[in-house]
Amino acid sequence: MWRYNTKFKISLDNNKKSFYRSFNAIFVKIGRLASEEVTVDLLCVKCLPVLMYDLYACPVCLSDKRSLDFIITRTFMKIFQTTSVDVVQECQTMFNFRRVSDLILERKQTFLQKFCSCENGICQVLAFMATDELSSLCTSLS
Repeated sequence: MWRYNTKFKISLDNNKKSFYRSFNAIFVKIGRLASEEVTVDLLCVKCLPVLMYDLYACPVCLSDKRSLDFIITRTFMKIFQTTSVDVVQECQTMFNFRRVSDLILERKQTFLQKFCSCENGICQVLAFMATDELSSLCTSLS
């Protein structure tokens, strides 16, 4: 008997590879010449969008969110030359850098709100599912 998986699962491998490629390209050029502040700013502006590309429109499981948070933690470890998670968390707080998992939730909420208010006929058919997911996101953010 065949058993089919009923959940939609995405692969983040391409996002991760593209993120590392973009970060390493920047880090090799500026290395230790630029300040940590400049490096973190470039990370936010140039690399983070590559990592988060289209994640607001797809279901992202908890293990994938943790994996994305870990990638950022490792990147901060490289920037600040440390292996301490506590130091990284303090640096993220100092630079007002929010976790990727939190950013995904916020962007998904914005996407679903726009999707539910769209006047497109196809979107209206699927809007009830988006409304359910939006309400569950609102409760998890609270």
